[in-house]
Amino acid sequence: MFVALRASFTSLFYNLATWQLLMLIISTTAGTELSQVHTTEVLWVPC
Repeated sequence: MFVALRASFTSLFYNLATWQLLMLIISTTAGTELSQVHTTEVLWVPC
């Protein structure tokens, strides 16, 4: 049971690490796109 628990914990850790890396990539790409869209939206909004 301990071995299974350890294996699941290791896979969970790798899944979390992969997920964090994926979210980092997505957030950086989406962040740059969102900032560009946000600046264009701000320019188009009448004051």
